[in-house]
Amino acid sequence: MVMEYLKKRAEAGAGKGLEDRPDWVSDRNASAAAWQCVEDMKREKALYIRRHRTSTDFLVKKNIKSKAPKSPQHLA
Repeated sequence: MVMEYLKKRAEAGAGKGLEDRPDWVSDRNASAAAWQCVEDMKREKALYIRRHRTSTDFLVKKNIKSKAPKSPQHLA
């Protein structure tokens, strides 16, 4: 049942990409790959935002502990 659903979604999404392309995208050069990469990054960003709804999810969590380098006297 799940596999049937996934197959239907994949088939629906496979033909969709060619119709939604802007005019400047062409298969003859690198613009198609570049456009697809940008679309993938947009999708990934939207999924991340959808999964992380609170503002605290976007704070940078730094947990860096630095140690002073040992002097040569300690190494000998």
